[in-house]
Amino acid sequence: MRTMVQSLKQSPGLSAALEKNPDAGPVFDRFLERQQALATDQLKAGLPGMLEAMAHAYARRFTLQQLRDMAAFFATPTGQAYLAQAPTIMGDPDVAAWMGNLMKTSMGRTDDELARLLAELKALDKKGASHGD
Repeated sequence: MRTMVQSLKQSPGLSAALEKNPDAGPVFDRFLERQQALATDQLKAGLPGMLEAMAHAYARRFTLQQLRDMAAFFATPTGQAYLAQAPTIMGDPDVAAWMGNLMKTSMGRTDDELARLLAELKALDKKGASHGD
């Protein structure tokens, strides 16, 4: 979530709006709260389906013995430490910085790609108009 927020704040339109209007900050904060609540609700509603999908995914990739070995590992103190920390890895400052840069690059490319698409569509319109004459 932190990475997404940073990426949003760096988008030219939003960052300009936030700088231009001091009242925009609280509006943006409410937007973020709504998005987080919606995402949490969606995740909770979808959790049973996700667990079923994950069970199938694990069953396709690992033998029963491998699953037993994993269960044995996760029952150890090291396995418990891994389970406790694994979800926080994506929020690590180094990982978050890398993801932020990736998203920024991707968003910049998306703008260029959309401009290219619009130019190609415009060219099609011109081509269609010349064939219709």
